[in-house]
Amino acid sequence: MLSETLDAYVQDKPQKEEKENPFKQLAQLKQQKLQKEQEERDKMLSGKGPDGLVRHDAAMILSKEVNETQIKALSEDLKGILIYHRIKKEEAGNTVIFMGCNNEDIMLQEAERLALLKEKKRKTPELQEIRNKERAEEATYVHARIIKAEKKKPFKKAKQVQYEGGTFNTILNEADKSRIFFSLINNFKMNELKNISRAFDEKKYPRDQNETFIFFLKRYNLLVELTPLHSKSRAIQDKKLIKEALKDWFIPTDLVREYYGENVAIYFQWMNHFIKWLSVPGGLAFLFGIINSRYYTLHDSPLNSVYSIIVAIWSTLFVIYWKRQSKRLFIEWDAYNVNSEEGDDVRKEFKGIDRKNPITDRLEPTFTSQERMIRYLQSAAYCAPYFIGIIFCNICFLNLGAIIDPKKHNALFQMNFLSDLCQPGNFLDPTGPFFKFVTPTQIFISIQMNGAFKKMAYWTTENENHRTQTDFDNSLIIKRFFFMFCDYFLYLLYVGLYLLRIDQLRSYLTFLFTIDEVRRLLTEAIIPYVTMWRAKRAKKANAGQDKNHKKTQNYVDEKENEEIEKADYETFDDFFEMIITFGYITLFAYLFKLEKLMKRPHVKKVFDIGSWKYVLEFMAFISIFTNIILFTYASDQIEHLLPFMGAYKNDSVYNILTIFGLEHLMLALVVVLRILLDSDLGWVNIFFARKRYQREQKALQKARVSMIGAGLLQGFIRRQTSMMSDESSK
Repeated sequence: MLSETLDAYVQDKPQKEEKENPFKQLAQLKQQKLQKEQEERDKMLSGKGPDGLVRHDAAMILSKEVNETQIKALSEDLKGILIYHRIKKEEAGNTVIFMGCNNEDIMLQEAERLALLKEKKRKTPELQEIRNKERAEEATYVHARIIKAEKKKPFKKAKQVQYEGGTFNTILNEADKSRIFFSLINNFKMNELKNISRAFDEKKYPRDQNETFIFFLKRYNLLVELTPLHSKSRAIQDKKLIKEALKDWFIPTDLVREYYGENVAIYFQWMNHFIKWLSVPGGLAFLFGIINSRYYTLHDSPLNSVYSIIVAIWSTLFVIYWKRQSKRLFIEWDAYNVNSEEGDDVRKEFKGIDRKNPITDRLEPTFTSQERMIRYLQSAAYCAPYFIGIIFCNICFLNLGAIIDPKKHNALFQMNFLSDLCQPGNFLDPTGPFFKFVTPTQIFISIQMNGAFKKMAYWTTENENHRTQTDFDNSLIIKRFFFMFCDYFLYLLYVGLYLLRIDQLRSYLTFLFTIDEVRRLLTEAIIPYVTMWRAKRAKKANAGQDKNHKKTQNYVDEKENEEIEKADYETFDDFFEMIITFGYITLFAYLFKLEKLMKRPHVKKVFDIGSWKYVLEFMAFISIFTNIILFTYASDQIEHLLPFMGAYKNDSVYNILTIFGLEHLMLALVVVLRILLDSDLGWVNIFFARKRYQREQKALQKARVSMIGAGLLQGFIRRQTSMMSDESSK
């Protein structure tokens, strides 16, 4: 019995020693930790979501010059930074890399670097209750918008649980996630990607020390496109936006902003503003129309002149109040917390000579205003032939369309050899069969010239070497708008202000406005609705198969492949359509009696419509002159509104004096309105004053703490020194 006990003890002793050995236990714990980290890493690299399917955040399309070795090197580097991906080879030879990131820690760290503003709560319910009482007291003397804005604080990952639910999906919306992912991709440097650095021979592809990978690809024309995808976001927020949008007359811009970002939401915010303000001219037109039908005819109603003056003033107020709303959005959309010079607004394509910044004393790439002025002059020289071409095209069709009377000669812009074609019996006789082809031919040529100028505008704007994307977009918008203004409005201005054919101008405007609205209704509402309805019917026909197919990885891959084939979404066309409507209403007011986006756009922080604001101001300004000229000189309205002026209508001197007098009166009124209303909102000024005060108080507090710390340190040193001197004296 004793021998058996001794044998058992001898056998168990090594196991007990192994268990009690702290070094072996530490090694086991380390092994378990490494195993767990590897499992988490493998899970992140698999890219699988809660439903077991892999969806991606973005797609990178590389040109066919990038070979297989370089693609493999990039794949290894993406794995190293925990970016899961899928590679697809296109028939054209380009390579598509679908990418995504499931590493919440990295994403939240980037959110902290970007200083995203999120609503923050206190550490404990007791502290939060005290803060709520303080805010309730502040509400008695502080604007509610200020209190709401001050609830948001720059995100800190260490205090994650204190922000909006505390989880990854409650803290970050889909637009935040897209912006963060692209910020990560855009900031990876070549020297951090070891495999790709070796794969691209430095002799063939020389690079700067801190050059980013994306900029490197762009510089050597290796990157065809880098685009965000709907795939992953729509799995979380599917159809919510469309359902909410159909509930009201106005688009829910908060939902648009949470999914697409501010650069898309700003268009819908402006459109909501436009729709609300249209109720003024629309309501007046309806009221004046009823009065005119009872008491006046179209030509003798003084209300038409009153209406044109009111709309000219309305256009100024419209722009002023939009600017005020932009200042509100600057705070509510957290744009004040973004440094455009250091944030994602800086263009990676910007090139400059390294010079010392006189403020920071640091070397920075600089492109002087004198150098850019030379580029502007180059742009003007390249774009001028296109402007001359579109104006010449309009002049030709004024002759070919019999707008310029072929029976009269020596009219402005008359080309006898073209206008004679419209003579009775000739090839383009207005009663003949070929005259109907003039307008379609004009539209076709206009579309072709617009397409050609669009490419030239992009090229010249790229050549101007703008530092920020905002400056680039603004320059591009100005070029494209004025080209399209020449195309759309010069024709009408010639008919109304030179030929003075009011009835003809009215019929043209009514025709153009109606056709444009019908086209927009068809292309942006009816056709998409019919397409969706037919798609739903097709789904119902094979519901079982569709339901099962949607749950497969093949379905997700098919949708992502389709998405990269779609056209890019540009807000320019949407804004331009609304601006054209604004122009039809304001420039010739005297004549009026009355979801699914394509490719997902990049997320950018904006709060205003950029150069479109100056376009609106330009059109509001010239509307004063067009309406006054039509009112005083091109029509009989002055005789009905101001009968005593009728006797001077045919006197050119008095007519010119009347035009200048009314024009100066209107301009003076506009100046007064701008002085009184075109200013910062009171609560906005208070908000920034509070921000400055809070920063100053924090700086003072830090200074006090550092001074107290320095005083304590000096006291400690003195005591130590005195003690040492006492000991040495003993």
